[in-house]
Amino acid sequence: MPSWNSNEGIAALTSVVSARIPSWTTGLREWQIEPILRILDSEDVLLCTATGAGKSALFIVPILCHLEVAAHPELYPKSPVRKHPLGMVVTPTKGLARNLVCHYALDSLLLLTFRFSGRVCRQIRSTSPGV
Repeated sequence: MPSWNSNEGIAALTSVVSARIPSWTTGLREWQIEPILRILDSEDVLLCTATGAGKSALFIVPILCHLEVAAHPELYPKSPVRKHPLGMVVTPTKGLARNLVCHYALDSLLLLTFRFSGRVCRQIRSTSPGV
């Protein structure tokens, strides 16, 4: 299978972000592209950046790429994708977990769950056309 870390993969990533997250009118930040492509190619990535720099995109965007390419394979180059992708994120605070759930559930169809103090909270929203 072709690698995501190619010219075609970069074009597909850009297309997916435009299709799945229209509120990101400027797309991904330049520094986010390479780690996301590596994640999509099943490589391990360790990244340190400042608070608010956009690290959350590194777990949300690969999931959206898998969902989009699985739903519309004819629009993208043949790439390794999972039909039902899953990501797990451990956050240091309940507030950050809530913010992630609220922010990213608004942009696309995602089931986001967070757990703290024995309680589970779930949220699902769809704002994507045709979903």
